[in-house]
Amino acid sequence: MTVHATREEQIDELLRREAFVDLFQVVRRSIRISHDNYSIKAVRQFFMPAARKGSVADGVQSIVEFQRWLDTGDGEILNAIERYNEEDCVSTLRLRDWLLERRREAQDRFGVEIPFRPLPDQRERPVAIEPDEQAELRGQLSAIGQEWPTTLGLPLNYHRREAKPEWWAYFERRKKSLDDLLEDTEALAYLTVVDEPPAPKDHSLTRWSSRLRNSS
Repeated sequence: MTVHATREEQIDELLRREAFVDLFQVVRRSIRISHDNYSIKAVRQFFMPAARKGSVADGVQSIVEFQRWLDTGDGEILNAIERYNEEDCVSTLRLRDWLLERRREAQDRFGVEIPFRPLPDQRERPVAIEPDEQAELRGQLSAIGQEWPTTLGLPLNYHRREAKPEWWAYFERRKKSLDDLLEDTEALAYLTVVDEPPAPKDHSLTRWSSRLRNSS
């Protein structure tokens, strides 16, 4: 979506409505496993043990194999990459089903109801697509009928598109626990602002925390 500038508003609307579920976070916060990490490659050994038996075993190798296919045109290489990607999709679905089975198992064992997360209010609101303020100008440039005006119009939404990843990261961090934020090199956690007014420094304000100093 970002690379090809297509269906951006539709994806943003899905993000605003929290339609996506981060199964990695669900796994990390709900179960313990006998592995040193909670990636899907480790977890699926419990419900899909035959995975990764093909000639393409991981994402890095798939990139190497794709380059090899470009060089040789060998159809079997492309088929192996396709099977690898298909396996990733299937394993994600099976992980979801496996987690639901663990939920039912826990409910039966402990006799309690494990509720799903409440749906956000945005789910009930009408879809609101932000207007493209540069559409008219791009249309005027394209109407000239030459290549250079059309090309000139393409970057008009550059700054708006460049801001999207920052907003995605912001909302993603809002869902993290304090321990997760502590491991995030671009976030701060476990800080308490002391009862002391901020001090000006250059064009910013400096505040002090009870655990470490933080410029904001």
